[in-house]
Amino acid sequence: MSTTRTELYRRVRTALAITLALLVAGSLAITASGPAAADSTGHITGTVTGTGGVALEGISVTAMAYDSATDSLQPAGDASTDGSGFYDVSDLPAGTYRLSFFDPTGTYLTDYYENATNWLTATDIVVAAGATVGDKNAQLDQAVHITGTVTGVGGAPLQGIDVTAYRNDGDGWQRADEGDAYTDGSGHYDLSELPAGTYRLRFADDHDRYLIEFYDNATSLQIATDIVVAAGTTASGKDAQLSPTPKIAATKKPKLTGRATYGSTLKVTTGTWTPAGAKAKIQWYAGGKAIAKATTAKLKLSGATAKKVAGKTITARITVTFPGAQPVKVTLKAPGKVKLPKRR
Repeated sequence: MSTTRTELYRRVRTALAITLALLVAGSLAITASGPAAADSTGHITGTVTGTGGVALEGISVTAMAYDSATDSLQPAGDASTDGSGFYDVSDLPAGTYRLSFFDPTGTYLTDYYENATNWLTATDIVVAAGATVGDKNAQLDQAVHITGTVTGVGGAPLQGIDVTAYRNDGDGWQRADEGDAYTDGSGHYDLSELPAGTYRLRFADDHDRYLIEFYDNATSLQIATDIVVAAGTTASGKDAQLSPTPKIAATKKPKLTGRATYGSTLKVTTGTWTPAGAKAKIQWYAGGKAIAKATTAKLKLSGATAKKVAGKTITARITVTFPGAQPVKVTLKAPGKVKLPKRR
């Protein structure tokens, strides 16, 4: 089974975020010192519906409040909706709360009162001691799913590939909230808890065994194929076949010839490499510092160059690159050190 961010993770993440914001802004404060400080408790009630106003049973409703005693945001109460969609979050001390509505089945999107997308933008609900605040209703939108299978060489299923959904918010393609999943043992993934919209996908191996790819067989997000998903539907068959990360290897090793003496010329060959098309660059060094403009196969140790390198160890570094592969660097040391001729 492919995995997404869990509701527990979402609550912890958003709780930390809003705690920091509230400490700065002071916008939400519980009027008692903590949940155990009040004798009279209140209620928040309401009804949760779905598409077409249908009552939703089994929706988890959570009230969160900033607790001055612990200096953090804490769950203050929760409840589940009954067959009529009704909920009652009870045993609440006097204070200010924010609500979330979560569907454990993943059929509907998580909502925050009132029609917010996270805790930070949710609406405050003030509960007086012993009072019931009613009609805190929510209508949840149906989630969409994007599913597919990720394979490697020969069609073998790839497990643990990170699949990320991006959505265009008007300012460019941004990583979608809840838009992550990992492939299971059969290579299958299921991006769930997404709102209806247009998406693009990225497939990445956290262990760098395979090259990053974008749907459909694209090399970047900018040229990836759009996936349009309507509310309550699943866009299936969004598959990817990833190519192994290429590895650079020498078929003929680089070689340095010559000796570091005044007036001599050092020569270096870059060798030959696979994959075909790998590129090699040269940089000469003296005492571990790059010699300006010394990037060719030959280094003449005379004149101004000899003065720069006198008494220092001379090396040549060959850097080999290929798209998608880790660069390979080879450093060769020249024997001897340049001694400048004595002035007469």
